[in-house]
Amino acid sequence: MCEPPWASRRSPSSGTCSATRTGPSRPTPPSRRRTGNSSTPAASPRSRAREAVERLTAEGRTVALTTGFARPTQDAILTALGWQDLVPLTLCPADAGGRGRPYPDMVLAAFLRTAAVDDVRRIAVAGDTSYDMLSAYAPAPGSSPGSSPARTTRSS
Repeated sequence: MCEPPWASRRSPSSGTCSATRTGPSRPTPPSRRRTGNSSTPAASPRSRAREAVERLTAEGRTVALTTGFARPTQDAILTALGWQDLVPLTLCPADAGGRGRPYPDMVLAAFLRTAAVDDVRRIAVAGDTSYDMLSAYAPAPGSSPGSSPARTTRSS
């Protein structure tokens, strides 16, 4: 089996790998580092994300996953991660009227389909882009980015 591209050199003519290291040594990525004397790899961001979802579910919270990808791509990603049965609801823009982020459509669709809470201000959204955050605050009147929808109160 070949080493990662940064640790080996491919022969341009044959396309095969050789074991000769080139360039400076690179540090081991965090997901492959060993912890203590154990031979268990350190937790990856992916495993920590799964643990977070499982913990929220165990605490009685309803978790839905949303993505801007089309359903076939979303399904492929969930399958690759082994997350097909992790949550009761996964949504893509087509599942919520066709608009993705920053529109609140997927957040509102999750709210309506799960009926987990009775007020949009009790929804929590986690994401990795500013559009994720904007989609979280659009449904809650009186809320604004940087504040928690659950703690936001509407001024009179």
